[in-house]
Amino acid sequence: MLSSQGIFHIIGNAKALSQVSTATFAEQRNILDGIIGVRLLSLYAMSLIFGIGCLILMRKSYRSFVFIATTIALITIIVDLIIAVQINIPINTAFKSYPIGSNSWSSLQSDWVNAIVLRGCFLSVGLLGLIISVFPSDKTYR
Repeated sequence: MLSSQGIFHIIGNAKALSQVSTATFAEQRNILDGIIGVRLLSLYAMSLIFGIGCLILMRKSYRSFVFIATTIALITIIVDLIIAVQINIPINTAFKSYPIGSNSWSSLQSDWVNAIVLRGCFLSVGLLGLIISVFPSDKTYR
């Protein structure tokens, strides 16, 4: 779970990853992808199923704060996935062939780091919405 310090952790990691050599970055990406790739896919699938399931169960109270917060969280997960699929995963795939090829490796490294920071911001907003939604509220929006 992303704590209140989570966004700072993401930004700190991003800063560190932007300062390592391209060879170190490539090695780190290739090792991590092999270890966490399938686990992340499972986590995202469960998050989407759970989020959609919660919205279906809460459909009668679609104007409630909890429903709105859950919808926002689900949207942030979807946006995160879109950024991952459009930016991070293709860069991870390109780095599997490092150093062969004519890619601008330092530019790809920078693009990957920027995308991770953006994804972290979206997920932080979604998590914050879910945390706030836990507090009791009978607020309904018209």
